[in-house]
Amino acid sequence: YFWWKYLRENIGYMQCCMRDGRGKFAKLYKDFGDVRSDDFWTWWKAHQYLFSEPPANHTKVIEDDKLPNRDDYVLMAIPIDIPAALAIQQTKRLLLPVLKRPKRLTTDSKAKYAVATKPVLSSLHTHLQVWDARKANPNMKYHGIADILGLAVNETLPKEVAADFKRDPTLYRKDIDREIKRKKTVLISRHLRIARQYIENVGKGEFPKRDGR
Repeated sequence: YFWWKYLRENIGYMQCCMRDGRGKFAKLYKDFGDVRSDDFWTWWKAHQYLFSEPPANHTKVIEDDKLPNRDDYVLMAIPIDIPAALAIQQTKRLLLPVLKRPKRLTTDSKAKYAVATKPVLSSLHTHLQVWDARKANPNMKYHGIADILGLAVNETLPKEVAADFKRDPTLYRKDIDREIKRKKTVLISRHLRIARQYIENVGKGEFPKRDGR
């Protein structure tokens, strides 16, 4: 869903959709198609195969004229006139040296479009919320965007400042407010920077991918 949502924010790809798939993003368009409609589920039903894993390989009996891909299988001749336990024992002994044994129990995705990194859905949602809020309020200060979205920052005061503030709240109120606004500005700037990178890279068929924070 977020792959689709971020792709809709890529101006170049949306222009490609308007041109019926012609232009710089034509190759990507052949796979993802027109994403201008708000009906995600209709799009998903037609395109979920892009993110699906191919069927897993299984042990099977094959005929000589139907040999599978030699890169994915080891061909063995197993006599069928010996006890099953002995056949299994011999097979395991022969297979262990040639089986791929990764250091970690992970499998690389073979989907046509695999996620670039493990996504944190709540973060993808927040980045997009900030991006949409900025588009809707292009002249609003960044700290104002944080306020309308309810994005909080750490407002804890240093101990030495907190003591003075408790004695005279008006003394440091302006300085504290200024610091909170600065923190909110930095927060919104970071969200926009990450969203921009995701939107740029999704146009290259890579998501969620960013080059920095």
